[in-house]
Amino acid sequence: MRDFFITLKNILTKDIRWKIFSVVIAVFIWFIVMNTINPVEIQSYSAQVSLTGVEALEEKGYVITNEADVTATRINVKISGTRPALDELSKANNKSKIVASIDMSNFEPDPTAEYPTTIQLGVSPVIASSIYVYSYDIESYTPAYVNVDLDKVLTVNKALTVNKTGTEASGYIAGTPSCDVESVTVKGPSHIVSKLSYVSASVSIDGATSAIGNNVPVIAYDENGNKLEGLEIGPSNVSVTVPILKKGYMKVETPVTTGEFSSQNIKLVSVTCQPDSIPVTGDPQSVEEAPSIRIPPIALENIISSKSFTYDATKDIQAAGLTLNGESALITVNVDINVENAKDLEITSDDIRIQNLANGLEAEFKQDSVFVSIGGYTDDISVDELSPTVDLKEYTEEGTYSVPVELDIPRGEAIKAPVNIDVFITGKISEISSEEETETTTEQSEEAETEIIHEDIVEPAENEQDEKDEVIQEYTIPLE
Repeated sequence: MRDFFITLKNILTKDIRWKIFSVVIAVFIWFIVMNTINPVEIQSYSAQVSLTGVEALEEKGYVITNEADVTATRINVKISGTRPALDELSKANNKSKIVASIDMSNFEPDPTAEYPTTIQLGVSPVIASSIYVYSYDIESYTPAYVNVDLDKVLTVNKALTVNKTGTEASGYIAGTPSCDVESVTVKGPSHIVSKLSYVSASVSIDGATSAIGNNVPVIAYDENGNKLEGLEIGPSNVSVTVPILKKGYMKVETPVTTGEFSSQNIKLVSVTCQPDSIPVTGDPQSVEEAPSIRIPPIALENIISSKSFTYDATKDIQAAGLTLNGESALITVNVDINVENAKDLEITSDDIRIQNLANGLEAEFKQDSVFVSIGGYTDDISVDELSPTVDLKEYTEEGTYSVPVELDIPRGEAIKAPVNIDVFITGKISEISSEEETETTTEQSEEAETEIIHEDIVEPAENEQDEKDEVIQEYTIPLE
């Protein structure tokens, strides 16, 4: 027996053919053992869908509108391999390397289709080569297709609106916001862009006491004010500046009077201004140092009745470097007089002459007479000397109107108050007459409506070099 093993040992160690045979036998035995102890198995893994080539699709004018839903889809992939291979693949850092890819780079959308539309695209599960220490085979996967929503890309230009939100600090007011751009480009799926109504950038002025300059996002909205998502806006952010101005007032000085009345029977009761101040805005220093509004002096020698006239303070406000913070810069100046030893003079409707009544209309006085209280140097003044008239040029529709009675007041005389009379107008104005009246009496009507009081009531500026006194001479006074 011992001799047998010695003989076998010599054969296997000294004969090269037997050595090769021994290796083959060893490999065969190892293969049988490995397939018996470590067989090939199949295991399921979850793979996330990955989209590639999206840029190439957008260059063709199309966009995937449910990309988030597509990439959130999980594919169940069955992979075969040996137990050590599958154990290695099951590690947390390797599971994420199993992906189901959808390549859009070579996809050609149907240009004749109606968009938006839904298509099914096949997925291709792959295992990253970095874990190919072992061999794997993908046996099957479900689902094999994923629904992809496709739409055409639409680009439009929209004017940008800038809004203010919040409330500035007390005593301040926000000016008009300005922006470094006037319009933006909006790009996105056609079914979303078609809902676009406006784009807006909003800046908060809450509690502001000084100018605001912020970089704010541009938001797209539909007609109901709902924010639209899924759009690309360029630029996406804009610089907005909002001036914050201090609020204040410019005081109105009551104008002084000069000269004397034409009669000792005329007495000045009062000179008042309404309003007594004008609201303005501006930088804090300009508001704090704002001068008063000075109305030119009133020449008493030209006052023959109580009067009201308007003064426009716009140039005063501008000269102070401020801005009007209200609807009007007009100041009403009321000059109230009293006529002593005045007598009441009756003016009958027959004494009043009608002027500028349009063709096709008829006028009737609703009162038989009116009274005017007049006084001055003359005690026996007559109605004829007053030449009473009513101007009906502006009254072109049927109705009853209170119309001023215009009087030719002799110098040295004065009336306590203007006189009105009710006039009832009937008929329909002739179109031809209206056109002729417009062409021939425009200039006359402008002069009849108002009276420029450069020289009559307001005393001219003494210093011709004083620009401010010059520019505030023009304002109007209604006729009596």
